[in-house]
Amino acid sequence: MSDCPPCNNHCHQGRNCPNVATRKTTRQEKIINPSVYEVFDQLYAEHKAENKIRNETLEEVAKEFDKMPFGDTGASISAFIRGMKR
Repeated sequence: MSDCPPCNNHCHQGRNCPNVATRKTTRQEKIINPSVYEVFDQLYAEHKAENKIRNETLEEVAKEFDKMPFGDTGASISAFIRGMKR
């Protein structure tokens, strides 16, 4: 088994990790400095929350277009608006 680069505890090899010393060092540094992955996870959670609000707003607008007496044109606009969701 060849040596792998430092894994920051994300390689999921567990006890079979060839860099056990690196894993221990990384754990100690993690206590002092937040991991890049933790910061990324926090930013991603904020991004998902923003997308949820956006999607809910777009759905409300689409429902209002469905209520209007535009017939097929209103349905087409509603479908377009729903397609804007992420």
